[in-house]
Amino acid sequence: MDSSVLIAWFAVFIDFLSVFIVSPVLTPLALQYDATATQVTLLFSIALGSNIISSFAFGKARDTFKRTKPLILLSFAGSTTCLGLMPVANSYGVLVGIRGCGGFFSGTMVLSQSYIARNSPPENRARYMAVCTAMVPLAVIFGPALGGGLYSVGGLRLPFFVASSLGAIGFTAALVLFKDDPPTPTVPAAPKQDDAKVEEKSAPPAARPSEALMREHAPLIRLVTLCGYLHYFAMMTFQSLGLYFMQVEYGTDPVQFSLVQTMGGIAATACQTLGFIKVSPSIGKHTCEVIGIAVTALGYSVMALAGSLQVFLVGVGLIFSGSGFGIPAITTLLARYSTPSRMGAVLGSGQACMGLGRFIGSFAAGPLYTVAPRLPFAVAAAMAAATSALMMLTLHLNRQLPEKTKAVMRETKVTAAELFDETFRGSVVASKASGSHESTMV
Repeated sequence: MDSSVLIAWFAVFIDFLSVFIVSPVLTPLALQYDATATQVTLLFSIALGSNIISSFAFGKARDTFKRTKPLILLSFAGSTTCLGLMPVANSYGVLVGIRGCGGFFSGTMVLSQSYIARNSPPENRARYMAVCTAMVPLAVIFGPALGGGLYSVGGLRLPFFVASSLGAIGFTAALVLFKDDPPTPTVPAAPKQDDAKVEEKSAPPAARPSEALMREHAPLIRLVTLCGYLHYFAMMTFQSLGLYFMQVEYGTDPVQFSLVQTMGGIAATACQTLGFIKVSPSIGKHTCEVIGIAVTALGYSVMALAGSLQVFLVGVGLIFSGSGFGIPAITTLLARYSTPSRMGAVLGSGQACMGLGRFIGSFAAGPLYTVAPRLPFAVAAAMAAATSALMMLTLHLNRQLPEKTKAVMRETKVTAAELFDETFRGSVVASKASGSHESTMV
């Protein structure tokens, strides 16, 4: 195995681990400047928004200059510097600016995925990409717990300095061990042909069953995409506002909140890897989505009505567990309803809409809290319930598909390698459109 692939995995893990180490202490840091609920959630949304822009920029730079190593080094240098500067900011405005810059320089996932796709053997590409993606849940499990422990030992500044030090280690490893992209071979230009001869040889385009299939499935794709947007909007109301709410209402400290995040990450990962994979073949992807999102709606409702911390934590457990079933079902259904030739565009558009939901959800949580402290969770419950209802409508429309379309679906087959290539193209488009840093429940 190429050492650069290992460094690409390591870069993603270190980058995400640094983000999750500081996540439990972002709210206490903002409260040092007497931040309101809206200002607290702005710290989350500003990073998401700037990461959307940077993902386009890093992707465009990689395609233009055909080099990955300088961009990974730039990403590490920028994010590491910002993490080190955040705890010494002298005002809330400076803190927001540094946080936004840090989000802009978080581009390791896009760059690592791009490098692996271009430089790994086809027979190993799917496995390498799977390991790269698996770095995120690992960071979700270990990052918050480590951040909470560091806070209990050294206060607010220590988690940021440790996260910054990890970024420096990642920068050094990439500088020393990462091999840049090999030069792109020059493809000789095709000889010119007489236009008349080309026209004679060209046969009229044959009818493409896949186009008819896409037209039939367009309403289903739109509904599933809308479900993804609503789900992530609801999820970010808790992720961006959870600690602030728990600290004000129940006196929860960052250490306790970090444990909640860690246990939630374990529950979501277990439901994704064990529950969804085992259950979905027997009851179907639509049913998994309906049940999973219904469970999250119940969780948000419990959180909105909870009179004690224990009851509130029951609701938190429900939303993480339900999301473990709902999140993979959304992506799987988008892939199912698209054709091989359009799968990249469908998945990319879907992931971009989910990223938009994360951004708007985190931004809206603060103003909703200002109106009523429990209103964000009530709105999240309503959105989750609407998502479950929309998925039931999708299931109904799927059953109403004409037999002719179902026959085309049976005839339209794709190999596992082709399916992966199309899915990966969708993930790259999504990374460039929505920012990979928040692709999990951050």
